[in-house]
Amino acid sequence: MQYGEPAGYTPLREWLNKDWNARKGIRTVPEQILLTTGTQQAIDLVMRLLLEPGDSVLVEHPTSPGCLEVLEMQGAKIVPVMGDRDGILPDLLEQHMQQVRPKLLFAAPSFSNPTGALWSMERREAVLELCSRYGVLLVEDDSYGELHFDGLEPTEFYRKYPSLFALDTADQGGHVLYIGSFSKTVAPALRTGWAAGHPALIQAMASVKRIADGQSSPMNQRLLYQLLAHSLFVGVITYPC
Repeated sequence: MQYGEPAGYTPLREWLNKDWNARKGIRTVPEQILLTTGTQQAIDLVMRLLLEPGDSVLVEHPTSPGCLEVLEMQGAKIVPVMGDRDGILPDLLEQHMQQVRPKLLFAAPSFSNPTGALWSMERREAVLELCSRYGVLLVEDDSYGELHFDGLEPTEFYRKYPSLFALDTADQGGHVLYIGSFSKTVAPALRTGWAAGHPALIQAMASVKRIADGQSSPMNQRLLYQLLAHSLFVGVITYPC
């Protein structure tokens, strides 16, 4: 019942590092993971940290209302980028990058909110290459990444549709901030999400979080960890219905 670590309950961060992220080919250490009060806070923290009023941010069109609310609050210039069923169109994305010099790109490759679009492998690689070339941080929202019903086994699904963070860290690029959540897979009321990224970025976000709320609920994080560590939860949710 005491205050907890600003970065979050260590056993839960270790569980994410070993059991959750490893399944997706995401290579991290616990120090690269920050527990947050849902994905909304993770988005808010990185926007507060990196944006000044008037900065341009690229977003999928359409995109998450929660993301738009945070960007509007920060005074950012929101630049929508059109896409198709395979994801954001690289040619249009590059044009915007050249014209507005964006600070960030916010996207949800698996699956876009609200369209449910699932980016192809080719589109993922193309978008990541552009972000790397133009020095744009890609904020990858993977809140819905577990909710697939296509008959693929988890390892097959993640091989076919890898996280952009997994593709980026294969070369230790540091061009992607990965955001995940238990709200869509366990219980929204626990308000537990996380961010994974370059250690320097995660440390800076943790500093902003200390100002924002000190830490997210240690009790909720302990309850969640007990559920995850002592149940068949992972085996249940990762297999399509």
